[in-house]
Amino acid sequence: MVRFRLPDAAVADVRFGISPLIETTLSLRVLAQPSRFPLQLAWEASARAKLGSVDTVTLRQLLNEHGHTPDALTPPPRGTSDSAAAEFARLREVDPELLAEDIVDVTGGLGDLGRGRPLVDRVITALEGYWKVCVAPDWPRMRTTMEADIIHRGHVAARRGMPSVLADLSPTVSLDGDVLIVRSRHGYDHEVLVGDRPLWLVPTMFSTRAAYPGREDHPPMVMYPARGQGEMCSGAPHVESTAVTALLGTPRARLLRLLDEPTSGTDLAGRLGVTTSAVNQHLQVMRRAGLLSAHRSGRRVLYARTELGDALSSDP
Repeated sequence: MVRFRLPDAAVADVRFGISPLIETTLSLRVLAQPSRFPLQLAWEASARAKLGSVDTVTLRQLLNEHGHTPDALTPPPRGTSDSAAAEFARLREVDPELLAEDIVDVTGGLGDLGRGRPLVDRVITALEGYWKVCVAPDWPRMRTTMEADIIHRGHVAARRGMPSVLADLSPTVSLDGDVLIVRSRHGYDHEVLVGDRPLWLVPTMFSTRAAYPGREDHPPMVMYPARGQGEMCSGAPHVESTAVTALLGTPRARLLRLLDEPTSGTDLAGRLGVTTSAVNQHLQVMRRAGLLSAHRSGRRVLYARTELGDALSSDP
């Protein structure tokens, strides 16, 4: 087990993060051992069908039989809004020797991956190509689910305090005083003194139990199963576009279908040639109805479809 010793669980510096890079890395375990991930089988089948252009030879050398992956490929996020491009750019700055060491620790060797900068370039190119083909198409839906998880836990913290949040991350996680305990099936046993560092809590769609870095000097982080993983396996219902238009009206139905990725009202108005105020009125109605979520990014508010919005916008 890993024990995260907190200075005070009630007021610890606990931060939530969402990471495209972590999701990309952890999803490899689903492809390697699909029987362990029944809620992800629909995603696994879809992703496997797209692997033709992906460097699977390199990717298979990044995890072991237990599904462990190199810690260097799961650095703590910097919040909930970083893009995949930003995270891959930071990953390119990783120390090649650290990456090599982490791969050896996990898999027992480097195989034909090489060393130095060629190793970094090969691994990142393979991961980035895999992200674009297999993970990115589903990322808006995944992100919405993880954001909903974080919002839920924020409400729990406001009502019952942070210890309640920490104790309810996963059946394999418990809180004993000021020590957060994450149980392991594979022999890890060490203690992390969190001190004045933040403890990162990262929801993921690709884990059935809490995961954590194996390296003791890795920044404190727990990756835990996001609430709502089951939605990954539920196919979208048959939806008649004419019925959706009749229900929502033509302007709102059209806006809903345009939101394949988070977009501001201003951008949508420009694409449609109408006023921003008119678009925002429709967006706010759909947000209140649970079809959209709204998130501030700097001075802009970005709207994204929720799972219900995705279902209504799907083609018959």
